[in-house]
Amino acid sequence: MMITLDDKPPLRLFLKVLLFLFVVSFIVFLFSVKNKKVIKLPVEEVQLEVVGHRIITAYNPTEAQTDSSPCISASGLNVCEADKLICACPREFPFGTKFLIDDKVYHCEDRLSEKYDHRIDILMIDYKEAKEWGKQNLLVQIIK
Repeated sequence: MMITLDDKPPLRLFLKVLLFLFVVSFIVFLFSVKNKKVIKLPVEEVQLEVVGHRIITAYNPTEAQTDSSPCISASGLNVCEADKLICACPREFPFGTKFLIDDKVYHCEDRLSEKYDHRIDILMIDYKEAKEWGKQNLLVQIIK
């Protein structure tokens, strides 16, 4: 005995709905691809100065890890609302120095305790992420 689609009306309805959804999705996809514009931005040429390998740690904006105003960095920036990646850097580098570390650009806006003035401490809002980062020895470059 052979079962056909005519013998199973719910199956037939399901397949029609599935086909309809596929066609609608495909049309939406084509429309969205057709209307996308590609904007080419000028590529900024940068010069990199190699600092060398440094110990890179991570910290959180909490009183236990900073001071009584954990969101305000040594440069005066509110790091909890910053729209860029922040790091605490050694005193040999001025505030605003841009570091290329692990293929990301970090902006020096904070300082470390003097006993750790040889390393760089990157700001991470998430405590678990900072713990997982741990202590790494990475190549550090300054973006000129």
